[in-house]
Amino acid sequence: MSECVIWTGPRQGGYGAVWNGRTWKRAHRLAWEKEHGPIPAGMTIDHLCCVKLCVNTDHMEVVTRAENTRRQVRTAERNARHAAFMRDWWRRHPEARAAFKERMAHG
Repeated sequence: MSECVIWTGPRQGGYGAVWNGRTWKRAHRLAWEKEHGPIPAGMTIDHLCCVKLCVNTDHMEVVTRAENTRRQVRTAERNARHAAFMRDWWRRHPEARAAFKERMAHG
């Protein structure tokens, strides 16, 4: 996958935002529509990279809202499993934890 293109302008709800004179529009949706045309009714854009500020349309896919929600739940579950694994790993490796803290304290 290519690199993310990070939106550096205004934000709303964690997403890039553009004021069109009447209302705020999400930057990633505008990027998609500029490159691919209108997003079909009942569909939404999924960030395949999971970066809300990314406006790289190669990182986007048009999906149903239900599919987007399923993907978000899977990502949250995977992140929770990884966090639990890392907490357990640090607990089982006190020498690595001490070395890490030492490096952080002294640059």
